[in-house]
Amino acid sequence: MLCPHSACAVYAAGTVAKALRGPQVCVLTAHPAKFEEAVKEATGVDPVMTANVEALKRLPADRFEWLRRSGPNWRTDWEAQIKAAVRRANAPKARL
Repeated sequence: MLCPHSACAVYAAGTVAKALRGPQVCVLTAHPAKFEEAVKEATGVDPVMTANVEALKRLPADRFEWLRRSGPNWRTDWEAQIKAAVRRANAPKARL
């Protein structure tokens, strides 16, 4: 089973396979817990949560936010969260 990001990589590798004329390798590293709801929906099985994942879930929201499908606009909500985080990460740092 591929996570959404891995699926994109495998698709991209497949589209350029003939041009590259060699074996394609995709290293897939996403943990199923990252896509907990999608894994459960696709397989009917709850992903195994490790102690590290459970610890991440307990972090304060200002350091980590566990995104879930919530309401009809969940994709737009996620996009807004991610864009805001990228803007914050790329904002010039104040000099003291």
